[in-house]
Amino acid sequence: MQLVINTKTLGLAMAEQQLSITELQEKAKISQAVIKSINAGKSVKPATLGKLAAALGVEPKELV
Repeated sequence: MQLVINTKTLGLAMAEQQLSITELQEKAKISQAVIKSINAGKSVKPATLGKLAAALGVEPKELV
């Protein structure tokens, strides 16, 4: 299963945590290529969604 992350919601969650893209990448342990894919509207694996949500302190469902 693949999921599409809502980039607006992702950006708001990053703003709440005061995280840059680089900081999010490091905290979530994901690559810059994954961030670029998300921003391009491409889908991600559930595990990637989980990593992002955990790094941002939100539930995964809040990002889709």
